[in-house]
Amino acid sequence: MTGYNPSSALVQASDGYLYGATLYGGTYGDGTIFRISTNGAFTSLYSFNSATGYYPSAALVQASDGYLYGTTQNGGAYGDGTVFRVSTSGAFNWLYSFSGGNDGLRASALIQAGNGALYGTTSGGGFDGFGTVFQITTNGALTTLYSFSGGSDGGDPNGGLTSFNGSLYGVTQVGGANGNGVVFQILIPPAPAQAVTLGAALLSEGNLILSFPTTVSQSYTVRQTTNLATGNWVLYTNFSGSGLPFQLVIPVTIAPATFFRVTEP
Repeated sequence: MTGYNPSSALVQASDGYLYGATLYGGTYGDGTIFRISTNGAFTSLYSFNSATGYYPSAALVQASDGYLYGTTQNGGAYGDGTVFRVSTSGAFNWLYSFSGGNDGLRASALIQAGNGALYGTTSGGGFDGFGTVFQITTNGALTTLYSFSGGSDGGDPNGGLTSFNGSLYGVTQVGGANGNGVVFQILIPPAPAQAVTLGAALLSEGNLILSFPTTVSQSYTVRQTTNLATGNWVLYTNFSGSGLPFQLVIPVTIAPATFFRVTEP
């Protein structure tokens, strides 16, 4: 039931525990996700099966929402692997099944970039059959960013990605000028802007508090005016989103007929 043949690195989550996967074993023989403390206390959290994917050979990653994300090499709706999410208590959600077509097959480990999306590669599939670079959101919306041709751009990327300074970097096993692989760079797409919806205003200790959701790394500007008819909005503050709700605290000493608006410049 504990699984066997763990083949990827462990990840330490924000709770201090180490998390990993085994290729085989578990309830159905298709691999497991486990948690282990630094003093060896072990818990098997989830057993894979053919429907949700099996043979999880890549390391997990903990995203900013606290969940662990990973991939399987096989199984799912088309048999070509999946992307999944699991909580630190073992609550499992299947997010995406690779079809083996333009979306690829046999995905690598995922990373999360500053825009909040997850990125990875597939070692096969794509438009020319030599693998892909893909983006997937934390709710399972997948976009193929690039399909390798097996020529000068390389093919069969199997080593995962690294994010640095707005770009993704990785390697391929074949292709390139000498046919022995390449190192590649691809720009990270900007995060789609999220509509700003203000929650109900609250009064607390002499302050008016407004809250609204934010997108990771999205810039926000708050402006104020005392006369809606003039359109003369002046800067109140600006900040960068964290992906968590933001609270705007406005002292009630500001003139009572002051209006505020939040924009994404």
